[in-house]
Amino acid sequence: MKCKHCGADNSNESKFCFQCGQELSPDDVQQPEDPPVDPTHPICKNCGASNTIDAKFCHQCGQELSSEAEDPEQKSDDDFGKDALAFGAGLLDESAAKTRNDTVCPFCGEPDCHPLQKNETTVTNKSYGWGSGCCGMILLGPFGLLCGLCGKGSKVESKSELWWVCKKCGKAHIALADALKKWEVATDGIYGSAVAAAIVLIVAKYLFSFGILAYIMAAVPALGLATVHSEISKELGEPLINFLTPEQKKDCLSSIAIATVIVIALGLFGVPLLNSWLGD
Repeated sequence: MKCKHCGADNSNESKFCFQCGQELSPDDVQQPEDPPVDPTHPICKNCGASNTIDAKFCHQCGQELSSEAEDPEQKSDDDFGKDALAFGAGLLDESAAKTRNDTVCPFCGEPDCHPLQKNETTVTNKSYGWGSGCCGMILLGPFGLLCGLCGKGSKVESKSELWWVCKKCGKAHIALADALKKWEVATDGIYGSAVAAAIVLIVAKYLFSFGILAYIMAAVPALGLATVHSEISKELGEPLINFLTPEQKKDCLSSIAIATVIVIALGLFGVPLLNSWLGD
């Protein structure tokens, strides 16, 4: 205990200050201030307490700190591989979707987070779409190049997301409803990434004759979706896959399968068609 009169540190059992002799009471004792948070010291995600750099367990709540001390922003390739495997396993899990209260911080458990509305407006000037043009040429011949003109012009998009900021640890997490909306947009766009991967595959086979090795591009849609899942999970503070219904997981698996077939089919028939149209 620190004496309010002279600032001397006394033991918790002391009744009088050893430095100035003043009587110590609960009203007169000045509690020691919390030490400043050292960014190099692990912060417990369970209670938010700062621990010594060599601590293995939180001194406040006893939570193990072995995985807590790692910076979530510094993920290695092995970590991404584990996330991708967990994502794939989660898609096969038919368990019911979890529910949660967004006002509770997923990082430290603080039950009183305050809302923050994030609004963003972007203006996109789209020129000729070479991807659409090349795909159109493969499917329709030279006249298919006109497909690249589709959607040309300026496009204004407004986006609004609800986030929750923890009053204890200061971390922010996206609302579950908005996280699910972002996931829906990502799954809807998987076919576009499949077409883009197929175009790269066709060009690689036509120019470099990569053959069967080029079909690793068939995994691009699935890996892209796994990457998006990892990013949204980081914003959410928990794996997003846990909040998907069995029906949503089945739809995701179907989308991945169809996108993979699109890449392989266009890769198989794209080069022969391209050779015939170019007179090779």
